Amino acid sequence: MILIETSKTGHPVIRKNGRLLDSSIDPIREAMTYFKRLDESRRFRRGSCEQLIILGLGSGYQVLEMHKQVKSIPILVIENDQELVERVILGQPGLNAAELKICVETDWTKLSLNPDFRDAVVNVYDIFVHGPSTQLEPEFYQGVESLLRGRDKLSFLHLLKTRPELLALFDSKAIENFGKQPIGLDKVGEAVGLEQICGLFHENSRMSRERRLWRALEELIT
Repeated sequence: MILIETSKTGHPVIRKNGRLLDSSIDPIREAMTYFKRLDESRRFRRGSCEQLIILGLGSGYQVLEMHKQVKSIPILVIENDQELVERVILGQPGLNAAELKICVETDWTKLSLNPDFRDAVVNVYDIFVHGPSTQLEPEFYQGVESLLRGRDKLSFLHLLKTRPELLALFDSKAIENFGKQPIGLDKVGEAVGLEQICGLFHENSRMSRERRLWRALEELIT
């Protein structure tokens, strides 16, 4: 159930299934504080980040604040509740900004088929989480985050679907036998699981193309 309540500062906030998604006192200040903490912790890779992906829309305040602060970087919001999106957009016209897109999908495994999602993940992206949204739908958002980070076989293959130009360079039989070892960086920053990927290339793949592939794969999994 989705309800709209009014904060003490007069701003609308969403209550979903009995839980407030933003501050009932001052949601704008809360969003500003959230961004300030991210910025001070150097969570943003301003020099290299090409795309922001936010998990959960909430009442829209954190998304709007991030858009305000980093207008040069496009934002994709992933949400699994169409009704919530419609209610929030009515109260937050700024969400229709050209650089800001909202992708609504109830099944995270189908995200790789969404054109907005595909456009977003071909760039170097940072992932940010709207806490209350993800806590309400933990299974969905855990799947989304796993997909975006490409940490296991399923998520890696789903993410690879967003790069159809790469698929022809891989050996389908090798992909079927792909192990279950997580892919990514260990505690000391060393890549793990990459030796498995090395064996996935088709023997006819040209070396120059492989080098380009490695760069793309490193974006996907690190």
